[in-house]
Amino acid sequence: MKKKIKLFVAFIMVINATMLANASDLGKEGVVVKVIQRNNDIYNIIYQSKEQQQVSIQFLDKDNKVLYTEQISDSKEFVKSLDLSDLPAGTYFVELISSTDTLSEEIRILTAAQQYGNQVAVRSVGDDQFLLAIDEKTEKAFDLYIKDAQGEYLHQGKVSSSENKVYDLKNLKGSEATFLIYDGQEIVKEQQVKI
Repeated sequence: MKKKIKLFVAFIMVINATMLANASDLGKEGVVVKVIQRNNDIYNIIYQSKEQQQVSIQFLDKDNKVLYTEQISDSKEFVKSLDLSDLPAGTYFVELISSTDTLSEEIRILTAAQQYGNQVAVRSVGDDQFLLAIDEKTEKAFDLYIKDAQGEYLHQGKVSSSENKVYDLKNLKGSEATFLIYDGQEIVKEQQVKI
């Protein structure tokens, strides 16, 4: 736990130093705003100003409908986390409004297929065997379904990046199969293979 706290503090210090070094191009009047994606659903809003001010945070959809608003009282700097896990995929905006400035950052929430589709691959390794490989940076478990050309399920189970696995389809009826990788809400990847 102490190591995680130290890493988080070091991360914030590096971000602060980087933001101060680039302050001239990020905001007016010495104001720096940065939106950083911590993981798939959590975003950090980092704000710094030369002077203490009241800041309004607004979260808007692509039609400028306000979905969330919060007032931060008399602050020179803050880090605010937003959990966006309940929002559908799309384009959103975070606006920070102070007495001297209005700054806006765009956030794009991706579907699971957009997010993970390129990180999951099925490829032939010969003799009717297929490797299911998941990028090691993907810290997520998926449901795997393998079905034959008639739609009969041959295999069902959990897979993750720590267990890339070869599937033997020698006993398959027919000449093709479909790998379906599902994240619990939607299909991340659907890939047909020829036997």
